[in-house]
Amino acid sequence: MTKSRSLDELSWQGSTPPLKDIQICIPDDIIRLCSTHFNDVEEVTEKLIESNANHGALQTIKDWVQDSLGRIEKAPGVLCYQTKDSKLPDNQLRILYCTIACAMGALNTRYGALFDVKDHYLDYKKEAIPVSKTKASTGFHTDSTAAEYSPDIVGLLSQLANAADLYNWMNKHYPEGVKILSQPIIRDVITPGTVNSLETIRKNKFPVLNISSAGFRFRYMRYWITTGYEKSNTPVPEGLNQALDRIDEYLSVDEHILTFNMERGDMLFVNNAFICHSRTSFEDSPDTGKKRTLVRAWINKSA
Repeated sequence: MTKSRSLDELSWQGSTPPLKDIQICIPDDIIRLCSTHFNDVEEVTEKLIESNANHGALQTIKDWVQDSLGRIEKAPGVLCYQTKDSKLPDNQLRILYCTIACAMGALNTRYGALFDVKDHYLDYKKEAIPVSKTKASTGFHTDSTAAEYSPDIVGLLSQLANAADLYNWMNKHYPEGVKILSQPIIRDVITPGTVNSLETIRKNKFPVLNISSAGFRFRYMRYWITTGYEKSNTPVPEGLNQALDRIDEYLSVDEHILTFNMERGDMLFVNNAFICHSRTSFEDSPDTGKKRTLVRAWINKSA
């Protein structure tokens, strides 16, 4: 992100943020500009990213998005852009979503610029694939298991919790757990195109909790920690499972969780450094024309 923030600036200060603090209605003129200048998602990335347009209508869109980014870079760390027109066609919604994401930063394309999150009839416990390709419940986590990369902003999500508040809670009640979780911890390797070998997994190590000159960062998904140690035949460090239990304990309390019921046209973005997210399991409609589909984006902010 562009600026290092203190834990106080990231904290929800004891209660989840009210929806009015995170919801922004997309003005009609922004929707019209997107419709006028873009025909598809590929054109969005070309005009907003490759050309780096800095004047005119495209800059108007960028300026409007940038005005609200402070709410992602520090608490609440969450923004939901909403459309008033529920009848916008799917392609226009994707263009609008992609335009807002591109105005925040550069899209990471390791899964594609936009990644459809829907059930592919797969099981992440049987093969090394993202949970987003399944209908399973995820448990609270942050995105990306790769040691060398974690997106700054993630688009799409439903249940949210603040990891800065988790850190403060653990530091007060379980300081020994904070020490353990601040050490490099093995993660399974699931990134497409990477070699999933014992050596690769053993080298894929980074802390769950980290405070550095770059600020605070929380990187967590318990399942990939567990499988990382199992697949690499590496003994689990003493006290690690107990420390992970404390994380799950905190994230099981309703008062710590902001639950967001997304409607068609809602575009939710969160700070992946200190906001973790989850989703419940789901079943698609028997009507094959009504398959549950969400769209995810990984966004990198400039330094």
